[in-house]
Amino acid sequence: MSRLLPLVLTQGFRFFFLSAGLAAVFSMVAWMLWIGLHAAGAGILHPTIAVPPHYWHGHEMIFGYACAVVAGFFLTAVPSWTGEAAARSRFVMFAGGLWVAGRIAVWFSAWFDPMIVAIADLALLPVLSWRIAVNLFKRPKPQNVALLGLLALIVAGNFLTHLEWTCLANDTAERGLWLGVLALSALISVIGGRVTPAFTRNVLIRTGRPDAVPSHNLLADRAAIVCAVALGPLYAMEVPDI
Repeated sequence: MSRLLPLVLTQGFRFFFLSAGLAAVFSMVAWMLWIGLHAAGAGILHPTIAVPPHYWHGHEMIFGYACAVVAGFFLTAVPSWTGEAAARSRFVMFAGGLWVAGRIAVWFSAWFDPMIVAIADLALLPVLSWRIAVNLFKRPKPQNVALLGLLALIVAGNFLTHLEWTCLANDTAERGLWLGVLALSALISVIGGRVTPAFTRNVLIRTGRPDAVPSHNLLADRAAIVCAVALGPLYAMEVPDI
């Protein structure tokens, strides 16, 4: 264990991808146990979470598991994009500590003041965004810098969720969860739309099939990105259907 821990902390993807996997298993097991108890007509007299279990499960899969994956990806990809050095072990340990603190605070939210839970849970992505921005603005490219806006949308979704959980607003938790999952979907669409065609093109060219490289329509690509990014904020603002 003494040798494994420093290795896990040497790269952001090692800590956060491992943590994401463990968090996903824990969240699903806890959720299934709750469903089993509910189906059996039983219950938990003194739950550790202060919110309905389905809200906890949704929140942890979006802002716990998925945000750990996002953190691991950006801490690996951004240095590759910019040529800057990867985050050092101290930053990985600090950011990882923030993520762990958020998970503990939410799991034991019935024991803590809601404001403390919100601060602990919201801390990671702003710190991560600052680290990413420092690297991106050294060699700014619009398509990379724009990703900070998607991170801001994820933070906004978590913020809306905690607004209701701290009793500072009414009926914002569900909209916050939807904003978070839609912003993550947009982020996956943008990154996947960039990475998948590039890998496909490289393989086709390397295997001597350049004529098979698919063409793309720049206008359609941009329209798809705009629609994917706009969907979350429009839903969170409860814009009526046309």
